[in-house]
Amino acid sequence: MFRGLEISVLFVLLGLTVSAIEIVDREELQKRVIESCPDPPCDVWPEQLLRLPSNDYALLEIHREKVPNSDDRRKKGPVAVKIKYVETFKNIPVFGQNVVLEKVEVKDYDKRSKKVMATGGFRQFVYGTIAEGIEQDLESFIPELTVEEALKIAINNEKQQNTSLIVFEPKRDASLQIYMDEGGKVRLAWYLNYNVENSTEPSRPFYFIDALDGTILKHWESIGFYSMTGVPGGNVKTGQWKYGELRWAGRPLDVFQFSATCFYFNADARVTNCGNSWACSCASGPVATALCATGIVDAINGAYSPLHDSFYFTKAVYDMYRDWFSDFTLPTNYGAMRIRAHYGVNYQNAFWNGMCTTYGDGFTTFYPLAVADVVSHELGHAYTEATSGLIYAGQSGGMNEAFSDIAGEAFKYYLRGHNDWRLGHDIMKNGDALRYMMHPPIAPPSIQCARYYQGQGVHYSSGIYNKAFYILATTPGWTTKIAFGVFARANRLYWVSNSNFNSGSCGVIQAAWDLGHNTQDVADAFAQVGVFCKCPPGFVSRNSWSCYKFVRDVASWAEANEYCRAIGAKLAVIEDTSEENWVENYVTQRQSFFTDTHRVKDYPDFWIAGNDIARDYLWKWAHKGNLGGTTITTFDWLWGQPNNVHRNEHCLALKRGMHPTINTVRYGWNDDDCSLKKFYICEKTCY
Repeated sequence: MFRGLEISVLFVLLGLTVSAIEIVDREELQKRVIESCPDPPCDVWPEQLLRLPSNDYALLEIHREKVPNSDDRRKKGPVAVKIKYVETFKNIPVFGQNVVLEKVEVKDYDKRSKKVMATGGFRQFVYGTIAEGIEQDLESFIPELTVEEALKIAINNEKQQNTSLIVFEPKRDASLQIYMDEGGKVRLAWYLNYNVENSTEPSRPFYFIDALDGTILKHWESIGFYSMTGVPGGNVKTGQWKYGELRWAGRPLDVFQFSATCFYFNADARVTNCGNSWACSCASGPVATALCATGIVDAINGAYSPLHDSFYFTKAVYDMYRDWFSDFTLPTNYGAMRIRAHYGVNYQNAFWNGMCTTYGDGFTTFYPLAVADVVSHELGHAYTEATSGLIYAGQSGGMNEAFSDIAGEAFKYYLRGHNDWRLGHDIMKNGDALRYMMHPPIAPPSIQCARYYQGQGVHYSSGIYNKAFYILATTPGWTTKIAFGVFARANRLYWVSNSNFNSGSCGVIQAAWDLGHNTQDVADAFAQVGVFCKCPPGFVSRNSWSCYKFVRDVASWAEANEYCRAIGAKLAVIEDTSEENWVENYVTQRQSFFTDTHRVKDYPDFWIAGNDIARDYLWKWAHKGNLGGTTITTFDWLWGQPNNVHRNEHCLALKRGMHPTINTVRYGWNDDDCSLKKFYICEKTCY
C-alpha cells in the first residue's frame, strides 16, 4: 500500500533517517488503472494510465507477446498483447521496477499507405511495481564517474583476489541505472559486467558502482559452475549413439557443407573447438570443421564426441523453445549461439558468460559436460538474462539457478518423453546426480524457505523452486511441458531483476492464470516448500519482501524460536536499518496492542534471532536451530550494550532505549537473559 507521508512524518518525529523513495505495489496500481480507465479499452499513454507523478517518470517497453487465444488475424481484428515495461526517471532505467500492462490492438489495412495500422487501448490489467519520490532522494542525475572509471574500480577490486587477471571485452552491457541499495537509499549507479579468463577459473563479475563517488554498492559472480548422419555422441554412462539413427536423436546434425568439408554452424548454433586451450575466444574463435563423411574425431575422457553433443543439443534446445513457445526464441549476441567445446585442461565445469556457452572435458569427477541437461541448463541462463535479468545472488540468484535446472529437466522431457529428476546424472562418473529435484536435501540440503538465509549459495537455495516445479509437474492434470511453460512465461513477463521467492511465485501464479491452468495447484506447490504469494493469516508484509508475525504471548528465547519454527517461520533476522525502522514504526503505531496484555508498560521488548550461546560475543543469527546460522557482522547496539550482566545475557532482543549514533530514544539491540519472558517476532523470509 502507498503510505509514504504517514511513515515519513513519524520517522522525522523520532529523529530517524528515512528515504523518500516509495514502492507503489500492484494493489495501488490497480486502483489507479481502474480510476484512469473506467471503461476499457482506453487509448491513453501508459504513464497516464498509471498516473505517474511527473513527466520525468516514464515507461519504456522492453517486451511484448500475444495473449494466449487472442485473435491474430493477419490484416485486421483485435489482438490482445501483454507489454512489459521498465520504469525510467529522466530517461535512466530504475533497476528492478517493471510493470506489465495488457492492451487490445485493432489492426486495419490502410489502402492508401498499403500498411497494417494498429489502434486500440489498454485494459484494466496491471502487474508489477514502480518507484516514486526518486527526485527527493537523489540530488544529481549526472554521473561524476565515466563508465571507464567505474570499470577500472571494478577491475582493481577483482585484482585484489586474482593477480593473474585477464579481461576480455570488458565494456559489455555497461549502463547507467537508478539503484536502491540495501538500506533503501536511491543511488545513481553504473551497472556493468565483464569477462575474466585465466588458467584457473573463468569469471563474469557484475557490479553496481556509485556514479557520483565510486563506492562499490553491490557485486556478485554470475557464472554458475557446473545434415550429417551416423556421427557419434554420448558417453560410456549413457551409451554411444549415432545422430540421425536414434529416436530422440533422430535428426541429423544440421551443418554447412562445402565440397567434402562440413562446417559446424547453422542458424542456431556455431561451435569452436578449443582443443583444450584456455585462450579460446567466444567472439573470434574459428568454426569447427571436419570431413562430412566421418564427422569430427574428438573422443575424450569417456565421451565419444563432446563437440557433436554440444552442437546437436544446442540446436535441439532452440527447437524446444520454438515448438513449445512459438512466439519466442532464445537470445544470441552474434546470430547463432556461440559454443566453445573442449575448453581448458581437465576443466570440470560448464558456463554461460553472456556471449557463449562453454563446456569442459571433465576429469576425475565428471565426464565431458556437453550432455543434454547441462546444455539446456546453460542456455537457461541465457534465456533468463534476456528476459527477467535475475541477478545471480540472493533469492533472485536461487531462482535464476533453479530456472536453469528446470530448463534442463524440461529438455530431457522434450527429447525422451519422461524425466528422471536427477540433474547432471549423465556426467557423474561415480555418483548418481549433482542435484535431485524430487528431494533437494540429498545434495545440496535446501527445500523449505525457513532454511534459507542471506548469503546462502544459489545452488543450495535453488532447491526451493526446484522442488516446487517437481511438485507442480507431477500434479494430476499437469506435465513437465505445461509446468515449464508457466515458469518460462513468468520469467519473460512477471519476474524482474531483483525478484524474491515470494514475488516470483506470484508471477508463476499469474502466468498459470494467463494460460488457463489451475492457479491453486501452483499456489499449493509453492506452499509445500514454504513459499507464499501472500502472507499467511496472522502475518503482515513489508514491501513484498518478508512476512512478520508479532506474537503477543510472552516466551523465553528458546520457546519463541521453537514456536516460529513450528509455524514454518523463524525468529526475525534484522538485516538492515530500513527493516529495523519498519519494525519500530509498526510497533510504535500499535503500542496499545501490546501494552494492554501481560501488564507491559511503555514499549515492549521483542526477541529476535541473534544469540552468542555457543561463544561469548560471537553473535550469530539462529537460522538452523538455537545455535547455528551466519555470524552477525553489522550491529545496532543501544548505548552501553552488549554488557552481558552476570555473564548470562546471550540472546538478542529489540529494546527501546538511548541510541548512541543519533542521540535519541529509539529501538536498538540489547543482550538479555534468554530465560526472560518477552514478546517476539517471527519472520517468513521467503515471502
